[in-house]
Amino acid sequence: MKENKQTEPANEQPDTVTAEETDTDGAVSNEERLSALAADGLKYAAVEKEVKRLQYFAEQSGMSVAAFLDDIEQTRTQKRKQELVDACGGNEAMADHVLQLEQAVQDGPASDWQIFFPDTDENEIPDEVRLSAKENRRELVDEYLRYLALKRLNEQRTAARRRANRLSSPGSLSGNQNEEADDEHMAFLRGLWG
Repeated sequence: MKENKQTEPANEQPDTVTAEETDTDGAVSNEERLSALAADGLKYAAVEKEVKRLQYFAEQSGMSVAAFLDDIEQTRTQKRKQELVDACGGNEAMADHVLQLEQAVQDGPASDWQIFFPDTDENEIPDEVRLSAKENRRELVDEYLRYLALKRLNEQRTAARRRANRLSSPGSLSGNQNEEADDEHMAFLRGLWG
């Protein structure tokens, strides 16, 4: 009796990985991917003992590893600040300033973006500014500064036109000294008339 064996196709992995599956723009072969993973594994193997030790100390302190490291950093900063206060003759403000300078040096040089717009995230930049910077081959900071200057100029021109229109329209011949109240009044009227 002959056995009828049906072979099911094996789940073969493709030779390449698409761009959606990688952080790069092109396809990466499985060999390259496995090579990178192996290298990462070797890197971890080199520090595994230290990582486990760190995890043990954090666990013994009743903290997560991140909280444990934050606690160590805070203790180190307090110790350094006390050293600076002693070196500055008790002047805490000067010690804080030196500590901030040391932190800035440790963080590396500030980018132009951090210098000019410390409170603005780069991701909040309008797409038109990014596109214009790319088209004109300008730095993003330069293009954003141009964008803000143009925006301010347009606002000033609009305000000047409003004032001129207000003064030239019937009923406004005497001039309106209270522009803010007039703007509120116009907003109210626009709300009524939709």
